[in-house]
Amino acid sequence: MTGDMINTASASIENSGTVSVAGNSTNNGTFTSLASGTFHLTGNTTQFLSGSTALNAKDVIVNNAAGIILTTPLNIDGAITFTNGIITATNPAAPVSFSSNSSVNGVPTDASHINGYVQKNGTGSFTFPIGDATKYQPVGVNLTTNTAGITARYYAGDAGTGTFGTTGGSATPLVAYNAREYWDIFPGATAMGTVTIHYDSYNNVGITNTTDLRVAHKTGGQWLNEGGTLSGNASNGTLISTNIMNWSPFTLGSVSAGSPLPLKLVSFTGFRTGTTNRIDWETSAEEAGTTFTIERSSNGKDYKAIGIQKGNGDNSVYTFSDNTPPAIAYYKILMTAADGTNSYSSVLVLRATVQNEDQVALYPVPFKANLSIKSTAESLIGTTAVLKDVTGKTIFSITLQSGINTCETEELPSGLYTLHFADGSIIKIIKE
Repeated sequence: MTGDMINTASASIENSGTVSVAGNSTNNGTFTSLASGTFHLTGNTTQFLSGSTALNAKDVIVNNAAGIILTTPLNIDGAITFTNGIITATNPAAPVSFSSNSSVNGVPTDASHINGYVQKNGTGSFTFPIGDATKYQPVGVNLTTNTAGITARYYAGDAGTGTFGTTGGSATPLVAYNAREYWDIFPGATAMGTVTIHYDSYNNVGITNTTDLRVAHKTGGQWLNEGGTLSGNASNGTLISTNIMNWSPFTLGSVSAGSPLPLKLVSFTGFRTGTTNRIDWETSAEEAGTTFTIERSSNGKDYKAIGIQKGNGDNSVYTFSDNTPPAIAYYKILMTAADGTNSYSSVLVLRATVQNEDQVALYPVPFKANLSIKSTAESLIGTTAVLKDVTGKTIFSITLQSGINTCETEELPSGLYTLHFADGSIIKIIKE
């Protein structure tokens, strides 16, 4: 099918062969797959799977490099094959759901996986084929009990600080956790089993001694040590927890300060003063010998280094002044540890018109649950800023007030957006 597939409320589709869709799919009726049915998603533009009722398939093939955005549940009873393209499923009420019989065919990749919520029903071992908008970052479970399904999602961010408790699978407290990524895993009712953390160099730079690694589990405001059976090295591997009965965020932890986890960037903000852009950032768990390279772009794509600062170690606050900024400046910080490993901050955008030095700062960029627009531009106060997607469709509008304007963006699909201001200026930003 080269165009869109629309199943009306009074209609019923039973797929006993192959339904191949290159356009959008809207399901308001019944869409089921018999024992041998395959739902093939193919095309060269972004596909939207929507409707008031779930899509039910035996086998699913994902083959669209432009990606697939899911706003209605996709239930799979056979196998899913990731050939090309990322499924975005950021609404917890519309996950990709695997039955107790279903599986993943082959190995997902950075170019083809699920960015969002995945639910698994039944017991046994299962690896969630999840990641963010660019990287495949799986997590696994091996369940002995699963009464109403268990759901997982990956976040490239901080699950939040907490005290290091002694009531996990091991009484030895952690001394650190990875503040650059976590997996939120939660059951529909009761679930019991182990968690397998899959780690690589994407958000885990800085690991030295793998024997100190543990599965870190945040619950009740504490980070608990859930043990860990390790397979791998400092660059990549897996870590299997002890038995879990209470669920919530999981990530890598360490029981020794001698095996550091990635540097945490607590904040990254900026503002314009006169004709200068000032950049401020704060760190925690910073290793001695860390350096910070400030990079700038005028188009959000091509960056060059404009300054380097040596780290102070541990928890520190830094300031950098850019005396010759362009009208719209994109900034990011390359953080280099003493052993040469690198990681990047998110992107900060500062905007100023040449005529009156009106200021607008956007953060974090890329954004996730919320996008903050900080404005001190008198000419823009009371005007409307409009967020549009790549097709030019208006997603939302906000009337700018002086100070920080916060937009809730959790339900937006991942991708490229543009923010349009009343004076005609446009800033490109990415939702993860």
